Amino acid sequence: MNGPVERGRTHNFITHWRVEQTPARDGVLFLHLFGPDGRLVSQDDNPPTIDGKVRSTLTYHTGEGINQIHRITLPADSPAGEYKLFAGIYDRDGGLRWPAQQDGRPARDDLIFLGVITLN
Repeated sequence: MNGPVERGRTHNFITHWRVEQTPARDGVLFLHLFGPDGRLVSQDDNPPTIDGKVRSTLTYHTGEGINQIHRITLPADSPAGEYKLFAGIYDRDGGLRWPAQQDGRPARDDLIFLGVITLN
């Protein structure tokens, strides 16, 4: 993350992915921020992008990594509380989420929990 979290500002986050096997589908990487009430506050959904160019997940091979920049805007009127960050991948065509695991178990709604941001 690029500095302290502030309302009304866009923050850059970087997610790091490791390819365990060549994907059979073309995917979109996403980062979603949910507010204290559990509702989606902000999101950034994009295919892997390297040096400003889109790269299909179909071109990745076992062992490769993806470092994806996500831009999340925190609305100026965001209330105080805990905001939760989740990441995942979905099909570029159709939007079906890819199966996800966290801590060796299937992740709820195929969302990987990344952490909490607390706003005062």
